[in-house]
Amino acid sequence: MSDTTPLTFLATGSWKWDANQIIAYIKDACTSPSVDRVGKDGKQDLREVYAKIILPSLRNRDPFVRTGEHLVHIDVRTKHKVEGKDIRIPITYFYTALGWIISMVQSPVAPNPNIERILAFYVKWCSTVGKTYFRDQPAPNTASIAWLTLMEGQDPRAVCSPHHNIFSVSCSLPGENPAKLKAAKLRYEFLMRALAPRTLPPAPRFGQVQSDNSTCWVNWGHCAETLAVLCVYLDVPPERQMRGLAIRTDAIEAAPEFRSDLVRKSKKKICDNCKVLIKVAQIAYEDHCSTMQHEEDMNRKKREQDAKDKGEKAKERREMEERRAKEKIRELKERRAKEREENEKQRLADEKNQQARQRQEAADREAKERRDGEKHRKSNRR
Repeated sequence: MSDTTPLTFLATGSWKWDANQIIAYIKDACTSPSVDRVGKDGKQDLREVYAKIILPSLRNRDPFVRTGEHLVHIDVRTKHKVEGKDIRIPITYFYTALGWIISMVQSPVAPNPNIERILAFYVKWCSTVGKTYFRDQPAPNTASIAWLTLMEGQDPRAVCSPHHNIFSVSCSLPGENPAKLKAAKLRYEFLMRALAPRTLPPAPRFGQVQSDNSTCWVNWGHCAETLAVLCVYLDVPPERQMRGLAIRTDAIEAAPEFRSDLVRKSKKKICDNCKVLIKVAQIAYEDHCSTMQHEEDMNRKKREQDAKDKGEKAKERREMEERRAKEKIRELKERRAKEREENEKQRLADEKNQQARQRQEAADREAKERRDGEKHRKSNRR
């Protein structure tokens, strides 16, 4: 396998790959793996999974491989070995095989990888192959990824670079397929071996009444998290904090291109079965769905607060503008009142002056008349 093959999986164009292109990638990853990347054991397991799960599934148009009543499965190793943890996990059908192959080829990944992108591309590839080769078989409705970051000095025995993320992707078993119960039984037996001497109680979701009053019959081994969580659990001591995320597959399957909000809109809370599994396994686990929901809630509250602040500022601006308008109106009224007052004063002054002029004119006429009368009397005496 070429050194660039691990990068091809997350290339933008690979989202739109057809089934044949994806199968070619799987063939290259399984038949020509880099020993430096997957190890000798991994190389052997990849070739066996390709020969006994991938090829027969495609040839028979069935994600499960059966010989009569027997369900074919391959027990493979996890990639990042820690002493005392070499327990094999069962690959029971095509979709979990694809998830395991991707995890082998891609993990560990460089710091700050887009974990959501890895999960979305896995779901898209499952859908693309399923629509071409397994049209009559139901596809898994849930996919999951589990991951953690190893820091410098945390675990020198782990075969991976410090500060890199170990991850594993897997999916739920599809409904309605008669091989589902056999696959779930194999997964359950794996859980019991991996967790020994601890044991699992009855599955909480088996017989659980749902919100719509229907009854759920999901037993141990069905969940998408079963292999994803346990693969990482076997790689490192359980006191390391693991993170995980489950998503619904329908919206991602239908998406014509990858968008950053695809996974967030499809996220699912960890189910009751997986909560118990993680508790029994004593895993320090963070449900990334809750983290994402918390971020969304905080962003929503921030948007609401920003909108509230914006509204309050707009209100303050309106009130200020109203105050300014009222002040202008008041000033205008005062100016007009003052003008009226001054006009009235001027009118009164003008009226007073006119009256004074009229009195003066009357006095002047009266004086003239006296003078004229006096002259007339003098003239008559002469």
